[in-house]
Amino acid sequence: MKDKQNIHLIQEPDASELLKYLKNESSEAEKQRVEQWITAHEENSLIASRFATLYYACRNYFRISLRDTEGAYNQVQKKIRRRKNIRYMKKLSVGVSAAACII
Repeated sequence: MKDKQNIHLIQEPDASELLKYLKNESSEAEKQRVEQWITAHEENSLIASRFATLYYACRNYFRISLRDTEGAYNQVQKKIRRRKNIRYMKKLSVGVSAAACII
């Protein structure tokens, strides 16, 4: 009976505490408090899960937005052109060597 009463006494952590918990930046006491709150009620677990989903989606969106897709594309094209040039030079050198042997 006491355990059920204590479950309702656990205060919901605010967004900054949940964020610190997700980033593994919370102290041991904060971590335990958040974990107790999560396990205290199924709805708390759902709230924490949704908060984590939102946090990771925003973090990934931010990371993707920082990428220079045009620069990456240009680098790939440069490597492809360089490899084509190397293959062409190898074929050309084989042809020149064959011609030199004939002469």
